[in-house]
Amino acid sequence: MQETENISPISIGFPNGTHTFGSKKGTVTLGNQIKLTKVLYVPSLKCQLISIAKLCKELNCGVTFFDDICIFQDRTLRTPIGVGEQRGVYYFKEGSLEKNQINAVRFNNLWHKRLGQSHHEVLSLLPSSFGIFF
Repeated sequence: MQETENISPISIGFPNGTHTFGSKKGTVTLGNQIKLTKVLYVPSLKCQLISIAKLCKELNCGVTFFDDICIFQDRTLRTPIGVGEQRGVYYFKEGSLEKNQINAVRFNNLWHKRLGQSHHEVLSLLPSSFGIFF
């Protein structure tokens, strides 16, 4: 955690009815691209938890959950910005996104369905980040 500052204690509730307190806030960087601000530091927690709602608002992204992974995608371009791996809960997976780009469309037929009667030349104009492979 970087750029920390002390704050007035903030109560944090757990599903079992117990509470604890956050005593600081700061900035956390996940991987190379994801930077979260105003992250609470909770001394009594022995793990790092991320609020999906806060993450989506701050990064303007969406999250899709599957049985073994979750994918964070930019809302506009739908490009992946992060991947979580399911191990009881979802863990942020470090590493390059190129290796984790699991949403890549490998079939021109799908883009044909999405864009209508698009010719190969039209598809070739789409950015490579859309995951089109010819």
